[in-house]
Amino acid sequence: MKTILFATDHLPPDPKALDYALLLCRRITARLDVLHILPLGGGISAPQKRQKAMATDRFAQLLGDRSPARVNYHCEVTGEAPGTIVERYVRTHRNIVLTVVDPRAPQGRAGRKGKTIRPAGNWSIRKLAIPLVLVKKAP
Repeated sequence: MKTILFATDHLPPDPKALDYALLLCRRITARLDVLHILPLGGGISAPQKRQKAMATDRFAQLLGDRSPARVNYHCEVTGEAPGTIVERYVRTHRNIVLTVVDPRAPQGRAGRKGKTIRPAGNWSIRKLAIPLVLVKKAP
């Protein structure tokens, strides 16, 4: 079975990006794999495990009845660059025919000492051997 990968690093995802991925799944009768990347550094702490569980529940609610026949949801908590995670995911899942990426807007937040904290890594995807659709929000 063919699979389309929808990768995002924020919640909720851009509805247009998610709808686009779902539409493509229906058109080519493919399954949708959702790869939700939570850009957090270090090991997974108890609050991060709760955040991961809440994100999983929230995504299930967002998909609701809009989903095609089958949707697999994967949530990864990591400090790695999202592009690296997507490349590794595609390499280990051979049935992916297309990737739709919904990146977070590049904005930082103030840390404890007033320094700007940026989301982990960047979305630079260099060695993806399948078509890639990057969905960006309008400014």
